[in-house]
Amino acid sequence: MSIRFFQNKAITLPISIAVMVCAVYMAAVPRTGTTAEVESTPMYSTGDILNARAKPSMSAPIVVQIPYGSIVNVAKTDVRMTYEGMTYHWYRVKEADAYVLGAFLSVKRPSAKKEMKLCLWGENEGCPAQSAVVRLSGMKASSSRYQGCHSEEYRSELSGDYAIRKGYLEIVWKDYETIRTVIAPGRARSSTRVRNKGYIQRFHWRADYAGWIDDDTLALMQKRKCRLDPKNCFLDCTDPSITDAAEREMDANENIRSFYCVKECK
Repeated sequence: MSIRFFQNKAITLPISIAVMVCAVYMAAVPRTGTTAEVESTPMYSTGDILNARAKPSMSAPIVVQIPYGSIVNVAKTDVRMTYEGMTYHWYRVKEADAYVLGAFLSVKRPSAKKEMKLCLWGENEGCPAQSAVVRLSGMKASSSRYQGCHSEEYRSELSGDYAIRKGYLEIVWKDYETIRTVIAPGRARSSTRVRNKGYIQRFHWRADYAGWIDDDTLALMQKRKCRLDPKNCFLDCTDPSITDAAEREMDANENIRSFYCVKECK
């Protein structure tokens, strides 16, 4: 298994004083059942992991999770909610086309050192130990990758920047190095370094998994019927019609995929 991991134009019309008074009165009345917005402004996410929802309601489906310290462009709506004894407006996050509660936003950069972690682990016959951790905070991303095979192992450290999109996070990884170490019995331990080009990796939020899948796994899911194991954070996308043992093993190595967990990440 590979780990990649309208413009409003002012119109002046002659109107009566009565109409003007009515308009002022209506503007002053709070409209708690609407999602009318004002001009957007950049703010910081202060929730450890902030759930951006499809509607301004805590019961609405999660569209994407926003890491701590992220800068988001938000527009205040007229929908309000009481949270821990205080009343807050809901805000629409323009990048995600989703809503977050104002209790978890700030105009000041948060000072705490917190990060959202996404973890992946897996194995196959050729490389029985594979893992990756992606760390996200303040629009910066980093990742540690490990692949332990029978005769060699690979380690990589990546860094980059992430952006929030509708339903997914997009990370632009910079060029990075992979250290390949020979560990076969009877052979001298040696290491070589390989330079790799940076690339773009997208993590798609799946509320039904409470986890993330990358582009490769998403493409596989669109071609095959996959069975979910949320406890162990993997998808079984193998073909149950294969009966030959050797072919079944090859199919399992290719099509049992780990996905990136959040809640079980250490």
